[in-house]
Amino acid sequence: GRIRNLSRQVAQAYFESRQALGFPMCQAESSR
Repeated sequence: GRIRNLSRQVAQAYFESRQALGFPMCQAESSR
């Protein structure tokens, strides 16, 4: 329901801010 929808929006916003930064954390993960 509603809480899941809200957490999805938060995840989306986080993802977009990560994307703006060029994924510093994700690159560290995938380079392993």
